[in-house]
Amino acid sequence: MIRRLFLGAVFLAVGGCEAGPAARLEAAEEKWRAADYAGAVRSYRDTVETFPLSRAADDALYWIGRTADLYLSDPRQALAAYRSVLRHYPESPRAAESQFRLAELYETRFSDDRRALDEYRRVLIHGLEGEFAARARFQMAGCRFRLGDVDRARAEWEKFVRDFPDSPLVPRALYLIGRAYVVKGEPEEATRVFGDLLERYPEAELEMEIRYQLAACLEEQGKLDEALGRYREIRDRYPNPEAIKVKIAGLERRIANRRG
Repeated sequence: MIRRLFLGAVFLAVGGCEAGPAARLEAAEEKWRAADYAGAVRSYRDTVETFPLSRAADDALYWIGRTADLYLSDPRQALAAYRSVLRHYPESPRAAESQFRLAELYETRFSDDRRALDEYRRVLIHGLEGEFAARARFQMAGCRFRLGDVDRARAEWEKFVRDFPDSPLVPRALYLIGRAYVVKGEPEEATRVFGDLLERYPEAELEMEIRYQLAACLEEQGKLDEALGRYREIRDRYPNPEAIKVKIAGLERRIANRRG
């Protein structure tokens, strides 16, 4: 609101355009492109402090956050920058992403799933259909899973798959649904999920891990021959082939003993 009230005055102060803040923002971006990340942050901050009511200020704060997090290993500075976007520019196009990035920091940098869950909820205030709302809902389920609420996490991943069927996160959500069933000691349900996942996404990013989990679930159910076949399928492609060789040897002995 303050920004809208006084933006006209700012335009007058800079000669009716935003050449001043735009030029400073460009200078910061040049430093960023040159990998002078600390210098870029200083220039971004100069833009904010000199032209706090300009359209460049919220962009500059956002980029302080991204740069501090990704390139300066300074998550606290990143948190402060995102909070400034939300506090001073709540109607900014950067607001939803700033809220998401703030939540992401609590989850990944501070390992605070409970706080991250609260912050991800706030992303939904900015709309339920946008990119960051979808990602927030996916991450919220992960926070719940790590906090021990496995059933609710699984239900939220299932709802995510229904609500965002075209999201690139769907294969991972399905994998995590299967893992939730494994954790709850329900290998039959996990087998169903992993099998369906491989049919729908045979080249999924987690293909080898999905195939391993499927084999392990079959083994858990006592379906030794089928499990053995599944382990053999991934023997030469699994990242840890020695572990698969041990599994295969163990199953071959169990099958031989069972047959007498």
